[in-house]
Amino acid sequence: MSPVPGRRWLPVWLWLAAMAVSALLVLRASFTADMSAFLPQAPTPEQRLLVDQLKDGLVSRLVLVGIEGADAPSRAAVSRKMGQALRADKQFVAVANGENVGMERDRAFYFQNRYLLSPAMNAERFTAPGLNAAIQETLDLLASPAGLLVKDLLARDPTGEITAVLDALSAQSASARNRPNTVEGVWAARDGSRALMLLQTRAPGGDTDAQQAAVKAVQAAFDEARQGTPARRRRSWCSPGPACSACRCAN
Repeated sequence: MSPVPGRRWLPVWLWLAAMAVSALLVLRASFTADMSAFLPQAPTPEQRLLVDQLKDGLVSRLVLVGIEGADAPSRAAVSRKMGQALRADKQFVAVANGENVGMERDRAFYFQNRYLLSPAMNAERFTAPGLNAAIQETLDLLASPAGLLVKDLLARDPTGEITAVLDALSAQSASARNRPNTVEGVWAARDGSRALMLLQTRAPGGDTDAQQAAVKAVQAAFDEARQGTPARRRRSWCSPGPACSACRCAN
């Protein structure tokens, strides 16, 4: 006995109905990349701070790049070329690889915040005896061979706070031990096996499209920088941003 003609199309109609319901559910669904959805119902201030930092904080904007392969001079050359290209890219606020390039903003920051950063700053510094002693130290420095370096700063910084800040950052200071290793004029790993770069994206970590575009810009800069080099290079990068939360490597 042949099946009823209407029943022959029943599976097709059921399939079309299921597809229509699925399409309707997708159209009415609400998708979000807000990581606060993973917070407990009553999150602690620390938990909220962590999520906020992962979405929009400075940490979410950082990308650590490693350049491996070949020899140290070749890796340094690739790092310099990448730095030059990425500094011209408006997707990045800062590009650091150990070169003394683009330090004007950093110097301005140190000078504007010298009273907060100076290790010599304390309550007695602003008393009359403290100010007299600080100014006398600056005058003594002015009379030394280093006087030419501080002459232009005397009127704007009579107590010499920027000098104290620079001394704290100098190679003779204890904080210098925490600085990145430098090989061939650029940052490198402690064992010297790879050159390092630290990038800060303009877009926050929560902007996944912008983060992905920034990662593509890094890859493009790397591909361009390694052109013409005799040996093979490998670029690895790592970032806490949502678009690049896992470390990846590209040959």
